[in-house]
Formats: sequence, C-alpha cells, structure tokens
Amino acid sequence: MNVSESTTDTVKITIAGKSSFIKIEDLYGLVFVMCDPEQQMDMMPVRHTTIRKLVRWHTVEVKKDMRKGERLIVKCETDVPMTVEEGLRADVFKKRKERSRFAI
Repeated sequence: MNVSESTTDTVKITIAGKSSFIKIEDLYGLVFVMCDPEQQMDMMPVRHTTIRKLVRWHTVEVKKDMRKGERLIVKCETDVPMTVEEGLRADVFKKRKERSRFAI
C-alpha cells in the first residue's frame, strides 16, 4: 500500500498484480464494516478532555433594590480544560492507562 503522490487523500493498493487507487475514507469505511463491534468501537474517533473545576467566591456590594451596603456572596464555578486528547478510541484510552499506571 502506497500513498499516492498526486493526491494525499488516496492510497495505491496492489492485489494479485492489479493496482488501484482508493480514497482513504473509503478504505477506512471498508475496514470498519469488516470489523466486529469491539474493533469498531476502538476505531471510533474520540476527544477526551481533562477538566479542572475552578471555584471562586465573590462578594458583591448591592447599590439598589436592597439596603445600601448589604453584601451578597456569590459562588462561581468554572470548568477549565487542562488537556485535550484526540484520536482513535483505542489509542486515547491506551495512553490514559499508561499514564495512570505510572502516576504517583
């Protein structure tokens, strides 16, 4: 199997001496159809984002509709993405297992 020089979205496949160019999307679809459900799950593209919740407390001084000088304490929660991993499901989860195995 060779990647075509003329276009980057096709590959050249030679079977029994006959060559043919096929789109990478079509090849991926063919392989996906031939797999069992577990292998199909591993081939699915995923995005895994590690999020850290940031909690802040804010004190607000009210000017109207309440007695002047009264204060409200407001809790604000924000999700902050720490890392984003994209790839095939099998690759992303394999990397996560390797990192968690060595985590302190």
